[in-house]
Amino acid sequence: MLDVTAPRGLFTYLATVSPVACLLGASVAGPDLREALVERLGGSPDVHACCILLGGAWLPEGALPEVGEPLVGWLHEIALGAPGDPVVHGKTPSRVTKLARLVLARAGAYPRKRLLEVARRAYDGPYNAHDAVAALFVAYPDEALRVAGELVASRQKSSSIRKHTAEVVRWAARAGYVPDTVMPVLPTVPPPALEAADPADPGPRAERARKDA
Repeated sequence: MLDVTAPRGLFTYLATVSPVACLLGASVAGPDLREALVERLGGSPDVHACCILLGGAWLPEGALPEVGEPLVGWLHEIALGAPGDPVVHGKTPSRVTKLARLVLARAGAYPRKRLLEVARRAYDGPYNAHDAVAALFVAYPDEALRVAGELVASRQKSSSIRKHTAEVVRWAARAGYVPDTVMPVLPTVPPPALEAADPADPGPRAERARKDA
């Protein structure tokens, strides 16, 4: 059992823990242990902000911290690829993995062309990659608005997908990446393809429901 009230023993132990493991620990730690982990990682403001962010919700509150090395290298190990990439343990990235990808996108760690491609096909893969759309907003907000507009307006996407995309746009506006006057219109009815589906055949509906979860 690790006693966080015994600073000497705690810091001796944390010195043996890898930086990536410390970041992951900070994503689930309480305030006292998180502060100790921040100190273990150098105690800089960007480390502190990053640890707070990784412990928060998806989508995060407020603007993302700007980070450099060595945080960028550590975050790459948590990101397990680029926005939109599935992960081996269940395809859908965890909350902390998506947050790491978002911070890396903010740091310019992914090529513009790659971010555009994955945002445009965010809902064509094995999971609904809201992280791909959000990552484009933090890196290239003007282009993200165009891509998100296409996704929200698409009648080929389910109403749930279009609604979640619009929520990402609203998040980007709250965080200051796009003007707060941007108000995407939420879909109110499913696309015709879903309305026309045979109620006795749940196949397409079940598949969409699985991916929208």
